[in-house]
Amino acid sequence: MKVKSLKPIALHLLIISLFVCYEISVVLFMRLSVIGVQYFLPYYVPDLLLFYVNALLIMHLWRRGNKSVAILLILLELLCHFGIYLAVDNMVNHRLLIETKTNDYIRISYRSIYVFGISLTYWLVMRNKKQAQEIYDLRLQALELQNRQVVLENAYLRSKANPHLTFNVLDVLYGNLEKKMPDEATVVKLLTDTMDYAIAGIGDDGKVTLGEEIEHVKKIIALYQFLNLNLYPVQFTIEVSDDDKQLRVPPLILATLVDNIFMHGYLTDKECPATIILACNNNKLSLHQSNAIAKRERGSHGLGLAFVRNCLAFYYADRSELAITVENNIYAVNLSIDL
Repeated sequence: MKVKSLKPIALHLLIISLFVCYEISVVLFMRLSVIGVQYFLPYYVPDLLLFYVNALLIMHLWRRGNKSVAILLILLELLCHFGIYLAVDNMVNHRLLIETKTNDYIRISYRSIYVFGISLTYWLVMRNKKQAQEIYDLRLQALELQNRQVVLENAYLRSKANPHLTFNVLDVLYGNLEKKMPDEATVVKLLTDTMDYAIAGIGDDGKVTLGEEIEHVKKIIALYQFLNLNLYPVQFTIEVSDDDKQLRVPPLILATLVDNIFMHGYLTDKECPATIILACNNNKLSLHQSNAIAKRERGSHGLGLAFVRNCLAFYYADRSELAITVENNIYAVNLSIDL
């Protein structure tokens, strides 16, 4: 047992010892009893049982909402304390039960209520202390989250600086190529649109509409297939109504998964085309995509999937599921989100 865990026990033993010494000293000083000091100790057995059973067990039932059960147990523990204390009192004073006087019953009843009151006070103090600690911890967490948000906002602003410059350059380049080299201008336009989506148009909630994300995915597919005419067309099936397209989702989650198809997939085999099926029913978004794995896969640091998993954990927690399987050289992704 660690030393730290022994401190509360030692503190309780010290307080109990001081309390017992105080009561015995008062009794001896006022000459309320003529019995020896050693005869006082048995009286504290029922007192301690009542104190700790009430504070550690019964009052926790009260706090959890089981008040009717707690009240019955309180009455039962008071009755048990009264009976045990009466038995101890008769034993110490060599008295039969029938010899017990009315004053003794009143005295013992007062003792039971007195010990119960001390136990209740202790429980209230410890509960308030725990609540104060919880409030302090919540405030500390809120402050840490606030500081983290400031850091993230600064990092976000810094991350936008260079892409914004690149976006402006591409926009000028598109203007120069539009008439002279239309094919190349189309590529620049698609690249400009994808960059513009990544650095602008995000709402205050950090999300975009599902329709905007779908359009962005379409542009990514068009950009890759325009750059490489040897790619067999990706089969992109969309089963999303116009109303569902207004639902809001974190940007780039779907786009990142689709981008992985072109980065790591083998897309020149007509017999094994890449497929993407995006559906939304009853606010449940699902994405299924599969593709053959390239023989010479490009290097990857796993940043894309890490980004997707972080976004899902932050926005949806247990309301999302991402499953990735590899079988017969086919890489499959299944994503479901309760929006």
